[in-house]
Amino acid sequence: MTPDEIGPFLIRAAATDIRILPTDEAEATATTALWAVAMADIPFEFAVNAIAVHYAKSPYQVRPSDITDLWKAHIRQTAGQPDPIPDTGDPVEYRRQLAANRRAAHREPVTASAAIAAISGRPAPARGVPDLTEDDVRALRQQQDLARMLKDGNTRAKAECERRKRLVLGYPDLAEELTKPPLAYARPDCWNGGLGTDQIQDGRPNRSPSYRQLAAICAEAERRAANSARTAA
Repeated sequence: MTPDEIGPFLIRAAATDIRILPTDEAEATATTALWAVAMADIPFEFAVNAIAVHYAKSPYQVRPSDITDLWKAHIRQTAGQPDPIPDTGDPVEYRRQLAANRRAAHREPVTASAAIAAISGRPAPARGVPDLTEDDVRALRQQQDLARMLKDGNTRAKAECERRKRLVLGYPDLAEELTKPPLAYARPDCWNGGLGTDQIQDGRPNRSPSYRQLAAICAEAERRAANSARTAA
């Protein structure tokens, strides 16, 4: 994943689980650097899909190691297979894609200190910390303060989760459904309002029993709220 993809990736991740990004700007910067290091060798689309795969199997907050474990498993499964052929008949574009793939395959690892320096504008330590490339720094800064963008995205995601939680808990029968398997929350208010995504890898629908139960509960709450609004109008 390239540095300019880290911001959009974390905002999408926070839309699934608001715990992923802290609201404090300094903490958001450090969290961004952590994810930038961990995701350096993992394609954007794979990482996004891996979040859905994780929450289809686990109620716990996704961590970088969860995604890297899935990536390692994917590499083991595909070991020995030929590299994908660039999808173009244009010789110039073919060479461009081929070169891009090779650069991605040989990308130098990013260190946390260097990532923090690039995001915050503070200089990295002079010794023992390889710098990000100029392109990486430019990509991070082009997002016009990545930490603030992530904070704003997390704030929006948190507000939506809180709205959804209030809505569902406003209907006692739907709130009770949250305590039933496979969700099986100890109490309805243990749910943080996150919903997840309706698709997993390769665009396939998320058929996780937990997701389907939660999606049905939320859809019913939204339907009731819409009916009430129409009646009041």
